[in-house]
Amino acid sequence: MRTSPFIAILATTTLSACSASSGFFGSSNDLFIGPRSATESANGLPFAVPASVVQDLEAAGAIDVKVVRALTDWESGATRLLISEETLTLSAGDLANNLDDITLTLDGETLAFVAGVAPTSNGQSDWESYLNSLGAVSGSGTIYSYNYAPSAILSDEFDSEAFFVFGYETDPAEIVALFGQILNYNGNFEGYGQVIDPANGNVLSSEEYFSGTLALTADFTGGTVTGDLDGTFDYDGTVFASTFNAPIEGNGYLGDLDPMTCTDAVCVSNSKVGGAFFGTDALETSGVLGMDVRVDPNAGSEYQFISGGSYTAEQ
Repeated sequence: MRTSPFIAILATTTLSACSASSGFFGSSNDLFIGPRSATESANGLPFAVPASVVQDLEAAGAIDVKVVRALTDWESGATRLLISEETLTLSAGDLANNLDDITLTLDGETLAFVAGVAPTSNGQSDWESYLNSLGAVSGSGTIYSYNYAPSAILSDEFDSEAFFVFGYETDPAEIVALFGQILNYNGNFEGYGQVIDPANGNVLSSEEYFSGTLALTADFTGGTVTGDLDGTFDYDGTVFASTFNAPIEGNGYLGDLDPMTCTDAVCVSNSKVGGAFFGTDALETSGVLGMDVRVDPNAGSEYQFISGGSYTAEQ
C-alpha cells in the first residue's frame, strides 16, 4: 500500500557462507508482540471488545509499538536489522489518509508527520509514512528515508525503512476459551530493505522490495500457530517459500522462518516472524517480519537480503 533506542542488533554482515548465524536476534529484545501479562496488553490499550474497530485508535492517544527496520549507516558502511520499543500516535483520519499525520518515536527522536512527511535530523530526504496493511481491528504501518550513498555535505546519513503493528489485542482469556478450535487466516506481507554483498558487507542495492502471501493456522487446542509464506525477492525475481511453527503465548507468537526454499537458488534464512491476535475471539492477526536471507542463485552472484516487513491476515 506504499505510495511514492533501546535497540537490539539483529543482523550483521558476518554470516558464514554455508549457514545462518546463531546470534541473529539479540537477547534483550525480539519480535514478540504479545501481552505483558494476562491483564495487560503489549501496546497499553484495553483488550478488544465486540464494538472495537481499528479507527478507534485515532482517538486512543499514544500506543506502544515494536518497530523492526533495516538500517544502513553510510558513515560506517554497516547494514543491520534493528528492533526498538517506540510509541505511535494516530490523528483523526490517518487510517483513511495513508497514515499522513502520525507521530512516531524512533531511536530517541519524535517524528511528527504532516501530510505524510517528517524532517530528518541530519537534513537528508524527509521521512515518509504509509499504511502497509489494514484489517477490521488491526493494521501495520511504515516510515522510510533513503540517502542511497555517503554524502560529503551530510553527517550520519542512512537508509532505513521501519515497520510496526497497531490494533486492539485479543484478551488472553478469550484465547484460552478457544480451546478445541482451529482457525485459518490469510493475508499478504510486504517490506523493503537492503541487498548487500555477503563477502564484504557493501550495499548492492537499497530500497529493495519483497512481498507475497501467507496462510496461518491457529490450533488453540495445541496452542500453536503454523504459517506458510510464499513470496518473491524483487531484487532478482527469486521466488521463495518458508514455514514457521510457534507457540501461542497469551495472544502472541514468535517463530523462525526456517527452512526456506527458493526457485533456481539456494536460500539460507535466519529470519523471524512475530505476531499477535486482534479483535474478540482472535478475529484476525497482524505481525512483523525480520528478514535476513542469504540467496545463492544458480545463475548470478550470491547476495544477502536484510529487511523488515509486516502483514495483516483475516479469517
